Amino acid sequence: ITLGWRNDGYDCPAGGTPTMRMQHCNRIGCRLETLFAGTWGTVCSRGFGKDNAALLCKAMGFKEGGRPVLNFGGGQAMPPRIWLKNVKCRAGGPHGDVGDCEHTRWGQVAV
Repeated sequence: ITLGWRNDGYDCPAGGTPTMRMQHCNRIGCRLETLFAGTWGTVCSRGFGKDNAALLCKAMGFKEGGRPVLNFGGGQAMPPRIWLKNVKCRAGGPHGDVGDCEHTRWGQVAV
């Protein structure tokens, strides 16, 4: 996290769980990453909506939830894998992790 970062109630600051984290936060937002088969990878913004952001940010402990920043981009420190796309979290579901939501098969993310 850069010095001076403030949680404005909409974007998630860096945080996470053992298998889900927010990385490379800036004034726009953060990139969601997930751990699968011992390797961290990203979650494609294709199909990722505001309900997903709200539920997953809350699962990481951010009571205000969050909002998606589509096409956040990679940067130099981006993990080598994109693990998930077309993520759909449902309210009331067991969404303690992005992997609990409906999504394409792990690693099947040709864009």
